[in-house]
Amino acid sequence: MRMTLDTNVLVYAFSERESNHSAAADLLRRAANSDCVQPIQTFGEFLHVVTRKHRCPVEEAVEAVSRFRAIVDVTAADERDFDEALRICVRHRAAFWDALIWATARRAGSRAILTEDLPGVADLDGLAFVNPFDPGNERLLRMILPAVEH
Repeated sequence: MRMTLDTNVLVYAFSERESNHSAAADLLRRAANSDCVQPIQTFGEFLHVVTRKHRCPVEEAVEAVSRFRAIVDVTAADERDFDEALRICVRHRAAFWDALIWATARRAGSRAILTEDLPGVADLDGLAFVNPFDPGNERLLRMILPAVEH
């Protein structure tokens, strides 16, 4: 199943200071061996968070983005995604940047976004939002993102 990792998963996988680091690093390893598509916006958000909030040197953050991009498919938003994001903002009162990730991932064929931003599981026009850090979602998570041998 084609899926997308939200920016928070990338940040947690990168930063050993985060409480969800180990789980997120495992998700990233699993994503590298599956059908993962990342809106390029997630990498821009990642750079912003780790250089501003985590005070990571920009060179180190750029290197991390290069490593992420090497293991997943990357897609950029287009005008249709922009229009769809605006529709979602109005219809669901969603934040624009989250809506743009949703629209871009959906157009690219993603069926699920792994994010901690919503509790449990939610569905928006056929795209599931699954909290990968919620133990109650483990069975669903294994279906979306099979485990890999270490």
